[in-house]
Amino acid sequence: MRASKTRPWVSTIKHIPSIYLKKTWIGAIIFLFLGGITLFVLDKNSPKTWEMIVPCKYDDAKPFYNGVAMVCLNGKYGGIDETGKVVIPFLFQDSARFYDGLVKVKQNDKWGFIDITGKTIIPCQYKGLSDCFVDGLCLVKEDDKTGYIDRSGKFVIQLAAINRHAFDENGLASFEGNGKTGYIDKTGKIVIPAKWSKYFFFSEGMAAVEREDCKDSKCQVGFIDPAGKLVIPCRYDDSLYYKNGLCSVCENRKWGVIDKQGRTVIPFHYDFIGTFVDGLARVMQNGKYGYMDKSGKIIVDFQYDYACDFDNDFASVSINKQWGFIDRSGKLVIPCKIERESFFADGIAFFTKNQQKYGFIDETGNVLVPAIFDNINTPSNGTVAVAKNGKWGYIRVHKKSGHR
Repeated sequence: MRASKTRPWVSTIKHIPSIYLKKTWIGAIIFLFLGGITLFVLDKNSPKTWEMIVPCKYDDAKPFYNGVAMVCLNGKYGGIDETGKVVIPFLFQDSARFYDGLVKVKQNDKWGFIDITGKTIIPCQYKGLSDCFVDGLCLVKEDDKTGYIDRSGKFVIQLAAINRHAFDENGLASFEGNGKTGYIDKTGKIVIPAKWSKYFFFSEGMAAVEREDCKDSKCQVGFIDPAGKLVIPCRYDDSLYYKNGLCSVCENRKWGVIDKQGRTVIPFHYDFIGTFVDGLARVMQNGKYGYMDKSGKIIVDFQYDYACDFDNDFASVSINKQWGFIDRSGKLVIPCKIERESFFADGIAFFTKNQQKYGFIDETGNVLVPAIFDNINTPSNGTVAVAKNGKWGYIRVHKKSGHR
């Protein structure tokens, strides 16, 4: 089953040293972009589309949250503001990023949580913690035991020798026992016994599971409700997850779409159908991708070698290993001349030059930041962590394109 709903940004890409392009205010900059040569003329009247706000001097840099970001310097993590001023002392061995006002940190080989001011919320006393609290609970791991604490640090579900996972939108968490999967509620009570071979997360009150008697990797998939009732029999070869009442499933090597009653909404005619996002889903037929609406009508013809889900009104598509973007009408708003798959976040999308350097474009394809950085992280309210020569800093991107 396809369990992933999200895509990681490119912060895991290894740094690749190279020669950087220099920016100057006299003359012009000529560099290769999107497969051709683009001439940028910079003068005093050119709008400034980005600026370096924190120099590249850190070993690691997390995204900003409410004006504070965790960074690593000389092997220790602390927090800085957008001017580079230290606001949380460099005391920690490791750090995650901020979520909902808290950040997971490591000290003396144990994990805990601090807030945006550096105040200890959960002391560093656990061998393992989830990166964030979900519905007020955080998964704790101690050797072969797991439990759950609330934001005060109190154990709501005590440690036990059970492999448990984080809670989902229905207030259920999966656990494993005797090679099978079941679910507990927020009191630790078993609400669905461990009898399913494999599980999918709950989405809109439905979770995909494999047959109880599954003994190989080709077991069929069905769906249970939060009470554990098998509401759609295990008859499908593969599935995605429910969204807006619909789910894409595979039967006899062909994909179709069913509703929550298991009724076929879109016939099983396609090589693949993605999840519907804001009414559109990517679909593949004879090796080419297009997009359909919830009625099964093809909105974008089968013409792309690969296509991604829509996100923020744009979808990344590929022809001949080059990438571009379409809008919801199917119009190619940014030509397929980008070297690798990208997506928009915070109104900007990254692009690469020679598969080595990273920059950013806006939603019209105008270059906001030239491809001069070795690595990048997730944009956050106009700020982006960027790396040069193995060191990280921050830029601020102004969503106002320059001359092109």
